[in-house]
Amino acid sequence: MTRLVKEVGPHIFAIGATTLVVAAVPIVAYALLVVVGIVVQGDPGGWLNFILVPVGSLLLGLGCAIAFTPLSVIALRLGKAAIVAPVAVVLLAMGTWEVSLGGLPPAGTVLFHVVGSTLAIGLGAAFLVYLSVLLISRKIVGVVFRR
Repeated sequence: MTRLVKEVGPHIFAIGATTLVVAAVPIVAYALLVVVGIVVQGDPGGWLNFILVPVGSLLLGLGCAIAFTPLSVIALRLGKAAIVAPVAVVLLAMGTWEVSLGGLPPAGTVLFHVVGSTLAIGLGAAFLVYLSVLLISRKIVGVVFRR
């Protein structure tokens, strides 16, 4: 049981923290839009504001965190070079954005590249959060279970 907690526990903490961080960004951004809508129009909105956006954001955060689990195992095997793993995620995401969506009509616009770069940097930052929480929780679990 102790070995299972030592190996899986830090990943569970990292998944939880990453889910919350990734989910908080769209919720806060959309909340700012809702506040502006309430001030300008006096309308708090409907089910989209209170159900769909938070649930969708949580699912997005959970999906990112689960996808980061195998990547973190690979990154941890790199040792000190694991610090470049979030950069690799950013470059991979930017390349995927350009290759998969590059044939669409808005691909030549600056906005297309800005959106892709912003999403890629956000994904890399989320992976950095995952790795940071994973390393910190591994240290905590190591101290707690040292006997």
